[in-house]
Amino acid sequence: MENLLLTSLDDVITFPNPCYPDKGHRVKIANIPLNSSPTIYIYSIAGELVRVLDDNNDEILNSMTAIWDARNEHSRDVVSGIYIYLLKCDKGTKQGKIAIIR
Repeated sequence: MENLLLTSLDDVITFPNPCYPDKGHRVKIANIPLNSSPTIYIYSIAGELVRVLDDNNDEILNSMTAIWDARNEHSRDVVSGIYIYLLKCDKGTKQGKIAIIR
């Protein structure tokens, strides 16, 4: 039987993008390779660290989907704009953009 578990960072997707948190949306970074010890860093377009998502804070579900509530490390809403995520895990790194519209 073929192994159907995702093992490549090429399979990682981010949705909804753009994200409208004021309408109840949460950013999901999905298809993270299983058992890869992921940590996701969210940066502003200026390069400032906004938030860190990891298993310790229950922001990564089943080690495969991370959820960002569009808040910073101090639980304050981030402003509208483009944010960069950097996913680091045992399989390597991947980065992408997230648009937040308020």
